Amino acid sequence: NILSKVYSKKDEYRKTVNQKDNSNSINTPNNDLNIIKIDSLKKLIAKIQADTSKIILYENLGQTYRNKKKIDSSILSYKQALEINEKANYSLQKQCADIAAIDYLLFTTGNYIESLNYATRQLALSEVLKDTFQMGFSYATFGHNYKALGEYRLSLNNYFKARKIFN
Repeated sequence: NILSKVYSKKDEYRKTVNQKDNSNSINTPNNDLNIIKIDSLKKLIAKIQADTSKIILYENLGQTYRNKKKIDSSILSYKQALEINEKANYSLQKQCADIAAIDYLLFTTGNYIESLNYATRQLALSEVLKDTFQMGFSYATFGHNYKALGEYRLSLNNYFKARKIFN
């Protein structure tokens, strides 16, 4: 099953997409440390001039919002990181990871069409990078979105593409 393949690679996915720190207290929902971290990250972003630092801070802010279940704010933060990265042409790998985070978060909010648009971008970029994990993940995301939209044949076709890559 495709999901089990994706979940079996969750550690690799976490490293690529989540940009998590290893603090369990930060990742605990409704923890006051999340609020402190959000405020601290916002202050740092306002002070920092270097684009590369802002990209990392926005990604961390996106993950912190995600941990707090503030998905819309998380999406916005990842989009800001992506925008700066694209303008600065900093890192294609980070762009791919940010796009992956955005397309998955959009899927979880039920915004399937926009998620498909980002999944298309992720697939194109992962092909340039020759990153098979990201390719497989984008096909799985296509499958999830098409299934949610009732497009079962397209869903299956994409799940099979993901399966082929993950096997």
